[in-house]
Amino acid sequence: MNALSPMEFIVFISLGAALGGAYFALLRHAVRLHAAETGAGLFFPFLALRIVLAAGVFWFAARQGAAPLLLSLFGFLAARTAAQRWMRVD
Repeated sequence: MNALSPMEFIVFISLGAALGGAYFALLRHAVRLHAAETGAGLFFPFLALRIVLAAGVFWFAARQGAAPLLLSLFGFLAARTAAQRWMRVD
């Protein structure tokens, strides 16, 4: 078992956070288009793009090992939490 260096640790958490940021930005854009009824037909292409993007990043991380996959997932979940707090309507 190879231990991750501190740099690899940061890289995989950042990779997951960047994926999460892109994923939720695309989701927000797709929902706005759908709600405005101007781009309702673009909802499914945005969905496919989000799925392919997430699958690709997590596949890459999984090929590096279990620890990079879990770190990427942690970064993604941190971005999810940030997106939820940012979009919270009181």
